[in-house]
Amino acid sequence: MSARILTVDLDDSIREELPSRLITLGHSVLAADHIADALSLLRLTCPHLIILDGEMWLYSLMTLRQHSNTPLILLKANDEVRERVTALQLGADDVVVKPFSVRELEARIRAVLRRINRHSEVVLDQDEDRAPQGLILGDLHLDFQRRQAFRGQQRIRLTDLEMKLLEVLISHAGETLTRRELVQTVWGYDSEFISMRRLVDSAVSRLRAKLEVDPDDPELILTIRGVGYMFGRLHHDPDAKQENGGAGVADLESWRARQWGLPPS
Repeated sequence: MSARILTVDLDDSIREELPSRLITLGHSVLAADHIADALSLLRLTCPHLIILDGEMWLYSLMTLRQHSNTPLILLKANDEVRERVTALQLGADDVVVKPFSVRELEARIRAVLRRINRHSEVVLDQDEDRAPQGLILGDLHLDFQRRQAFRGQQRIRLTDLEMKLLEVLISHAGETLTRRELVQTVWGYDSEFISMRRLVDSAVSRLRAKLEVDPDDPELILTIRGVGYMFGRLHHDPDAKQENGGAGVADLESWRARQWGLPPS
């Protein structure tokens, strides 16, 4: 079970050794020395797990939880029960007291990821006899409340960033969104740098690969050459239908208003 791990504010004593050992164990590691860097990497890379260290752990933990529900393991220099309880109440998935062995940390990483995966499977099993509520386009089901996507009964695994990008595109279905607008809305950056435009193109390409029947000839996420992208299927799909809270062409406006609290355009 390999994972993409974001480390935040690692202590000098483990800053070099821990990432190296995690990579040896098959994980990919991203490192942030400060919480601001961590938030940027969180938006850009959608890690599977965060390992948080540092004397400012309380502030960092609260800040991270305001922006993400990514599984998180906190490293602490002392074993004070009150602080461990506080960390868990604020959203840490586990607390590991230093000094620790890398074998112990690896076991805890696996346990946290296993719990998250098991929870996802339980939710899917509970709902397998009925279509998920949300938007239904042919055999494609998008359930925004549960942050899930299905093609038939097969779950499509989307990252938080991919789901957010999809939500933004669908909330403006039939409208062209520029790359800059997408960077501002989805990633939270106000930038026209070429690298940011490429970031959008790469994210759209990955989303198409997961959602489109033929990613090379997309029907859902359309490219508006020289401008940006548009979610267009809702405006010409005869199979789109309103079912279990989903939306078809005629009911797009009320569905958008119900889903995102948007006024009809």
